[in-house]
Amino acid sequence: MQGVIILSLLGQFFDPVGAFGYEKSYGAACADVDRNGSYDVVVASDSGIVYYRNIGTGSFEAPKKLATQVVARTVLGGDLDGDGDIDFFVGTDTEDFLLLNSGDDINFEELSGYFDADTSRAAALVDFDLDGDLDIFVAGDTSKLYINDGGSFFAVGKFPKGYAVSFADYNNDGFADFALSGADSVYFYHNAGAGLFTRDAAVQVSTPGGLCWFDREPDKNLDLAVASLTSVNSLIQPSAGFSRTNIGVESEPSMAIAAGDFDGQPGVDLLVVNYGDESRIYHGPLLETSADDTVSYGTMYAVSVATADLDKERGMDAVVVGAGGNALFRNTVSRQNRVFVNVKGRADKVAGLSNTIGAGARLELCDKGIIKEFWEIAAGSGQSGQDAPQRCFPISDPDSVLLLVRWPRSGVLDSIPFQSLNLPAVINAYEDITPPLPPQSLTLYPPHDTLNWSNVDSVKFSWKEAQDPLGSGVKGYSALWSLDTSDVPDGIISAFDTIGYFKAGCEGRYCYFLLSSVDSVGNISHPARYSPLKLDFTKPLGITQISPSSGAYINDTFVSYTWKRGLDATSRIRNYHVETSDRSNYLVVLDSATLPAPAGTDTLVFHQSLNKLPESKESWYYWRVITADSAGNSDTIPNDSFKIDITQPHVTSVYPPDGKDSVSLRPTILITFSEPMFAADSSDKKSATNTSHYVVRTFDPLKEYKFYVEQINPSVFKLNLLEKLPGSSLTMVEVNPTVSDRAGNKLVSTYSWNFTTGEDDDMLGPLIDYARFNPSPTKGEKKIQVSVRTSDSLQGGSPILGCSYWIDDDTTTHTMKSDDFKYKLTVVCYDTLSLDSFPLALGQHQFKFQSFDGSGNKSGFFYSTLEVTSSPPPLIEIEILNDDTLRIKVGDTLNLRIVTTQPLKDLWISLLCSDSVYHLQRYFAPGPVEYMLFNAPLEGFPAGQVKIEAQGRSEEDTLVYGQGTRFFNLNSIPLLTDERTFAAPNPASGQMGIYFIPGEDVRASLRVFTIDGQLVWSPIDIENAIRGSRSVFLTDVSQWPVGIYFYVIKVSHVDGRSSAVRKAFAVVR
Repeated sequence: MQGVIILSLLGQFFDPVGAFGYEKSYGAACADVDRNGSYDVVVASDSGIVYYRNIGTGSFEAPKKLATQVVARTVLGGDLDGDGDIDFFVGTDTEDFLLLNSGDDINFEELSGYFDADTSRAAALVDFDLDGDLDIFVAGDTSKLYINDGGSFFAVGKFPKGYAVSFADYNNDGFADFALSGADSVYFYHNAGAGLFTRDAAVQVSTPGGLCWFDREPDKNLDLAVASLTSVNSLIQPSAGFSRTNIGVESEPSMAIAAGDFDGQPGVDLLVVNYGDESRIYHGPLLETSADDTVSYGTMYAVSVATADLDKERGMDAVVVGAGGNALFRNTVSRQNRVFVNVKGRADKVAGLSNTIGAGARLELCDKGIIKEFWEIAAGSGQSGQDAPQRCFPISDPDSVLLLVRWPRSGVLDSIPFQSLNLPAVINAYEDITPPLPPQSLTLYPPHDTLNWSNVDSVKFSWKEAQDPLGSGVKGYSALWSLDTSDVPDGIISAFDTIGYFKAGCEGRYCYFLLSSVDSVGNISHPARYSPLKLDFTKPLGITQISPSSGAYINDTFVSYTWKRGLDATSRIRNYHVETSDRSNYLVVLDSATLPAPAGTDTLVFHQSLNKLPESKESWYYWRVITADSAGNSDTIPNDSFKIDITQPHVTSVYPPDGKDSVSLRPTILITFSEPMFAADSSDKKSATNTSHYVVRTFDPLKEYKFYVEQINPSVFKLNLLEKLPGSSLTMVEVNPTVSDRAGNKLVSTYSWNFTTGEDDDMLGPLIDYARFNPSPTKGEKKIQVSVRTSDSLQGGSPILGCSYWIDDDTTTHTMKSDDFKYKLTVVCYDTLSLDSFPLALGQHQFKFQSFDGSGNKSGFFYSTLEVTSSPPPLIEIEILNDDTLRIKVGDTLNLRIVTTQPLKDLWISLLCSDSVYHLQRYFAPGPVEYMLFNAPLEGFPAGQVKIEAQGRSEEDTLVYGQGTRFFNLNSIPLLTDERTFAAPNPASGQMGIYFIPGEDVRASLRVFTIDGQLVWSPIDIENAIRGSRSVFLTDVSQWPVGIYFYVIKVSHVDGRSSAVRKAFAVVR
C-alpha cells in the first residue's frame, strides 16, 4: 500500500483503504493485465500511468510507472493490436498515445501518431463496427471516433465537446450506441452502421459528469444514470422517449457514478462519487438512500470510479481516485449467496468472435423464466473510469436460475445454468462457453456390424453434420474408442468431414465408438455413441505342436496329430484348421480339415488317414495347424515335417564290393541302406549302430571278429574292426533283419557278401585337387559356399570318407559334407560358411583343407585364399519435405528426398494407396543415384494411408538390391474453408459477388441475412461448382440499406459430405 490516510466508514457497505498513492489522479481502469485471474488497477495521474499489480487477494505489488513524462487524463485497458494481451489507451492534455504490451505483461511500448493533438477528458473502447477490433472514442474539446484497422487507428467521425462517454446498445438493434456528457446536456447517438452515428436526443442536465448504463426495472431496456456536479443526479430512459427523472433529492457535487450489486440484495445499486463531499450509495431497485449510505475517505476531491471484485473476499469493490489521495473501497457485505461472472470475448482466438474485454456483451439473469437482472458490459463508465468486465448477482436459490450471455459480434448465445452451483461462486464466461450439439445419425459401414466379431481395426462411420445454433460454429469432430460408455473424447479434432475411417483403440466384446462435435473455441458436445462393436485384433497365443515331431518317420498312413489348444482371451478360439502337404510352402494341400474348438481339454488330437496316397508319393510331408478366433485373427504354427515310410529297407551297396580280391587287411567295411536308418546310442538294440545286427567272420581260420559301428551319414554305416584280418582269407559280412529304418520298418531279409583279403594294409592317403569359394571376393555377402574335390587312386583300399578345413590360425575344425560318397575315387565335399556365426575381418584369409579315407589315411594340407570385401546392400532413406506431413491432401504435390549409402545403378520409386491396389504410381530414375529430390502429384489418389517404396541396384554389384519404405496419411480436401470465400462489392455498378473456391466438385447454396437475422437474399443453387475454380453468386445491392450483413454458403458433395462457411460483410456508400 502507498501510505495511510485517515479514513472513516459511514456507510455499511464499504471500508475505504488508502491503496493507490497520493498523486493527483483523473481516471482508473480495472483489467487483468497479467492474466492471473485477478483484476489489476491502472491509474491516470499527474505523474503518468501507474500500474498496481494485484497478487490475488486485493493486495498490490509496489507500483510500476508505465509512462511518466505526461499528465494522463484517462486510461483504458484492452487488446488493441489483436495479440490477446492487455494494451492501454492513454488520453492527455496534448496528444493521446497507446501503450502496447510486449507480451510479458511487464514492458509496454509507447506508440503515438494516430490521435489528434487535443485535450482529452474521457474515452471508451468499443467495437462499434463489429469486426472484432476495439475502436476508440475520445471525449474532449472536439470528441472523435477512431476506427481500429488491424492495429492502426483513423478518425472517422467528430462530435460535440464532451466530458464523459459511455457506449451501449440502448435501442436494441445489435449495434453499440453512445451517450456523451456535454456542457449542459447529455447527447444520445444511435449507430446507423458503416461508421455513421445519428443524434437521437439532447437531454438537458445541469453540468453532467459520469455516465452509467443499467436496467433498473429490469425490462431489457437500458437506462442511463448521469452524475451532476451542480444539481440532482438524473436517470434517463431512452425507451421512454429519453425521459429524465431525478435520482433521489440530494443536490451534491457528483463527478462519477457506477452501478452494481453493492449491498448483496436484489436490485441494482448506484455508487455516486462526489467532489468535495461524501460519496453516496443508492439502493435498488427504488434507488433509495439515507444518511447512513455515505462514505468518506479523507479527501473531498474524488473525480473517477472503477469497479471490480479485487480481493475475492466479499462483494464488488471500487477504486476511487482524485486529489489528496486515492482509495480502495473494500466491500464489507458477505460474499455468501453471490455469483461473480467474468466476461471475456475470443476474437483473439477465433475469427468472427467478439472483442476480448466483452464490450457490448449482454447478460440476462432469469429465475424460473422471469428476468431478474439485465446488463450490458458498457464501453466507458464512471468518469474517465473503466469497470472490469465483471458482474455480481445476489442469488437466493441457484437451482432455478439461468444466465444467458449474448455476444455482440458473433451473435453467440451462451446458456449457463446455476443448478447445483455451490455459493459463493465465480464463473468465467468465455465467449461460446456452450458446447455444440452432438452429431446425429451415426452410421456404421460394412464389413463391421454389432453382431459379429471383427479384426479390422479401421472402422468407417458417417454422420449428419452437427449444429452449433447459438455458438461459434462446428469446426470438426473428436473421436474416442472406449470400453467405458461414460468416457468423452479429448477434443482433439480427428475429422473435419462427416465421413471417415477411425482406427479402433480398444479390444473386447463392448467397444464403443464415441464422437463429439468440437466448435471453433474447443467446446466439446456430449458424444454420440455407437452400439458396442466386438473387436479383437490379437491372434491366438500359445498353440504348440506335439506330434508328429519335426523330422519324425511314420510307418503307417494313419496319422494322429496332437497339439496344445492355446488361448484367446478376447473373442475365443473358433476352430483349428489342419493341413497336410508334400511341399513346405503348401502350394498344394493334399488333405485338410477344420475342427471346432472343444471345451475342457488342453491337448487336442486329430486323426487323419493318408492311405489314399499312392506308394510313389511315399515321401516327406508337412503339417500345420491354423488357429482362428471368432474375429478372424489366425495364428499358424510353424511347419513340422514327417515322413511316411511303409517300405522295408534293403542294402543298396557295400564296400568292399562283393567278391572283391586283394582287399586291405584293415578294410573299411561300409554298408549303404536304401534309406536312413534308426540310429541312437550304440547300447540301444534298435539302433543301427548296435553290433548285434552285424557279423564279420572268416572261414580259414573260422573266426568272428569284433568291431564297433560308426554312422557315416543317415544311410551309411561303417564297421571298424578292432584287429587286422588274416591275409588271403575269405571274409563274409552279414547284416541281420533286426536292423530297422527310422520308421521302424525292418530289413527285408538277411543280407551277406564276401571278399578276400590280400597281403597288405592301405597306407596311402587321398589327394585334394582344388578348393573353391562362392562368392569370391565376398562383396559383403554373409553366406560363403566352400567346395573341395578330393580323390584316392588306391585300388582295393579304403574309400574317401570326408574333408575338414581350418581358417588362419584358428583351431576350430569345420567339417564338410558330400551328397553321397558311393565309394568313388573322386568326391566333392562342400560346406556353407556363415560370416555371422564365424566373423572374418576384411582382407585375405588362408583356408587349410585335409581329406581322409576309411583306413584313417589323410591327405596332405591344401591351402587356398578367400578375400573378404565390404559391399553390403545399399541403404535407402526416404524423407518427406512437405511442411506439414500430417496435412498432406489429395491433389497436393509430394516432395521427397532420396538418400543412399552408395551409388545406385538405377532407382524405382512406387506410391501405393493401401486401400486399393489400383491406386499405384511408379517412377524410374537411371543411375548413378546417391541423392535426389523427387516430386509426385497426388491427383487421383483416395484419402488413406500411402506407402512410399524405393528400390535400387548397387552400381558396384548389380545383383545387390537396397530398399527403403515410408508411410504417410493422405487427407481429403476440405470442401470449403474460410480463406476460400469472400464478398466483393463493386461500388461502380452496385453489384456484389459472393466468391468461393471449393476443394472438390460440389453443389453450392447461399443465404444472406441482416445483422438481426432476417433473410434478404437466397439465390438458386449452383449445381456444379468445379474444384479449384472460382465460382460466384452475383446480385445488385444498390437498394440494400447500409449496414452489416452475414452470408452462409454451404457446399455438399455427392458422397454425403458437406461444409459451410459463415462470414460478415458491409454495404457502404
